[in-house]
Formats: sequence, C-alpha cells, structure tokens
Amino acid sequence: MTMMASGLSVTNAFWQAYAKTLAQVQKDLDQYLRGSTFNAVLFDIKLQKSDEEPDVEPAPPLESSMVLADLLALTNKKEEARQNTRAWPNSFRKAGRRRRASRLALREKDIERAGQHFARAAELGSTNPRLYYDYAMVLRTITNKDTSVVPILKKAVELDPDYQAHHYLAFSLLQAGDYRALSSTLRR
Repeated sequence: MTMMASGLSVTNAFWQAYAKTLAQVQKDLDQYLRGSTFNAVLFDIKLQKSDEEPDVEPAPPLESSMVLADLLALTNKKEEARQNTRAWPNSFRKAGRRRRASRLALREKDIERAGQHFARAAELGSTNPRLYYDYAMVLRTITNKDTSVVPILKKAVELDPDYQAHHYLAFSLLQAGDYRALSSTLRR
C-alpha cells in the first residue's frame, strides 16, 4: 500500500513486495481462503482497560425481540414467533419479518428465497449491519461474484464502521480491481 501510495503502479508494487504478479498473488489468496487451514500469529500485547472490561449495555427492546423470534422459530414454536413480531412497531415489523424469513430460508438451504427476503429488508430500510453482511454473503453465493456485493457491504460499513463487514469489503474491492477504494478501506 505504501508503494502504491507513493505512485508506483500496482503491478510493480506487487512484484517488489511479493516477487509475483498481481494474478499470482490473487491466485494464492483465493487458494488460501478456500483452504481448510489458516495461518495465525499470537501477539503478546497489553490490552487497554476498556478491552478487558468492556462497557455492557442491555440490548434495545426491538433487537431482543428479534432474537427471541429467531429462537422461537428455531425451536419450532412458529406461532409464538409470529405473535412476538406482532408487537413490533410497524416500520420495524416489515424489515424484521424479512430478516427472520431470510434466516429461516438459510436454515432450509433455500439461498434464492433468502436472497429475496434480504433484498426486501434492505429496500425497507433496515439499519442492521449484520443484515447487509448476510445479504452480501448470500448474493455472492447466488452470483458467484465478489464484485456484486460491494454496494451492500459499503452500506454495512456505513451503518457500523467497526462491524466485520469491512474485511469482506476489502476482499471484494480487491476482486473488483478497485485499488483506490481498497486503499481507502484498508486505511480505515
């Protein structure tokens, strides 16, 4: 990133950093991500006090209610799950139902239907970053392209910059060849 920021072309920067072409690095990355083992490194670091003792707050009532609906549906208590969602405010009820329906479709391994429910929840204006992340994962499975999920992942990151979606966004930007946006994402 430093070499590219200093004006070196992407091709030359990758050759200097890895002694490989961009295509070779991409192939290595693809193989690594599809592999069954991952390399890890442990760092002996001192955590900040806030990391050791995080601030804990109760979940908002709507979020708690959505989790309860998911648990009820998972335990085949579908009528109780439906009753639970009836208490939600109307604006959230529609997106929440779509989110719950998409999760149920995923459990049933109906990727197409899950994608439809995720898309509708996004259209209804969901503000849940996890919904957009899950939607991107489903859409990537349907289209088999990482590039089609970039706008959805950008929405997830916009809603919560600390959410894990920024990792997959960076990977998708790399796949799309959008190195300028990738550089900006990695800096954040």
